[in-house]
Amino acid sequence: EDCKEKMYDALRSSNFSTEINECYLDLPAFCTTSIYVEEEEPEKKGFNGLLFRALAPAEYAIELGKDGKVVCLFREIPMTAQAIWDRWGAEAGEKVKKTVTENPFEKFTVFHGVFPKAWFGGKHKTQLPFASYYVIEEGKKKLQEGGYHEFPFMTIPWLRGTGENYGRGPGF
Repeated sequence: EDCKEKMYDALRSSNFSTEINECYLDLPAFCTTSIYVEEEEPEKKGFNGLLFRALAPAEYAIELGKDGKVVCLFREIPMTAQAIWDRWGAEAGEKVKKTVTENPFEKFTVFHGVFPKAWFGGKHKTQLPFASYYVIEEGKKKLQEGGYHEFPFMTIPWLRGTGENYGRGPGF
């Protein structure tokens, strides 16, 4: 009972309602939708809350595992120089650093990939089951390497045909 209340509190105090609404709007039109969940940036010791992000339909590509569940997602994220610098600092490189002072709203493309650690020979720093990489297109520079205990994307098809990764439905 206590666990259930803590989970409800975490969802109520997050942005879940607004982000899932975006998914509900995308699902009938595009027949597949995805939402990303992660813990809020650490401000204090312990749990800091949940952060959800609905993904735009053209932003990501998925791959299914042997059980038919999504196990891999690559996404393309347009981000301002300032947002990149705020998140990764000097890891972003000189071009982003210079752009932050000249035009902080200039956009760059960041790629994020999450996939099973066992892929590519399992040669990743993470000891977690899912590897995660953020790479900035400018200079093909790795911004962050990490991992997840569980796959952080919930991807929902309207209906899926045999052998298909993406959904079918009213919009397709």
